[in-house]
Amino acid sequence: MKRKKSKTTKKALKASAAKLRRKALKLWTEIVRRSGDNKCAVCNVVHGTLNHNGKPRFINAHHIEDKCNYSTRWDTKNGVALCASCHQFHNPSSAHRSPVWFLDWLEKNRPGTISYILVARNLHPHTALGWTLEDLIKLVDDLEKQRAALPQNTTEAPTEGADLADSAESESDPQSSADDCSSSPPQSQQS
Repeated sequence: MKRKKSKTTKKALKASAAKLRRKALKLWTEIVRRSGDNKCAVCNVVHGTLNHNGKPRFINAHHIEDKCNYSTRWDTKNGVALCASCHQFHNPSSAHRSPVWFLDWLEKNRPGTISYILVARNLHPHTALGWTLEDLIKLVDDLEKQRAALPQNTTEAPTEGADLADSAESESDPQSSADDCSSSPPQSQQS
C-alpha cells in the first residue's frame, strides 16, 4: 500500500530541490569563471583589475543557451566568462545586446559550441519540475567533481556584487515553476 506524502514533506522536498538548483547554479558559475581563468573571453579583462573609475571589474558567467532551458542550464559547455561590458548592455557588441554578433564570435572563437548546445538542449528536462531530487543530487556531485578537477586560480573568484544577471538566481519561492522562467519548453530552432 502506497503512503501519501504529507504537505510538510512535499514542501520540504520542493525546498530541497530549490536549494540543490541554487547550489548547482553557483557551482556552474564558479566552474565557468575558473575555466576562463577569471578573465573575459572576449576582451581579456581580468577579474579584479580596476576600470577607469578605479573600481574593480567583475567577471560574469554567461549562459549561451538561455538559462530558462533547464536541459543546458548547468552544462558548463553552455557557459562563457565575460566582463560586465561584454556580457550585458554597456557595449554595442555584447552577448545580450547583440546576440547575432555573439553567435558569430562563438563560431569564430569556439567552433562546435553552438552545434553541441543544439544537441544538448534536448538531452534533459526543459523545466525545473522535470528534474527529480536524485537528478539534482547527481548533478551537484558531478559539478563538484568538475570544480575539484580545475587547477587553482591565482585570481580570487568574485564575491559581493559580482553575481549579475546570469550569474545569480533568485529562487526564494521553491514553488516557482521555473525560477523566473516560463514553464513551457523552448521552441526548437529551425535552420
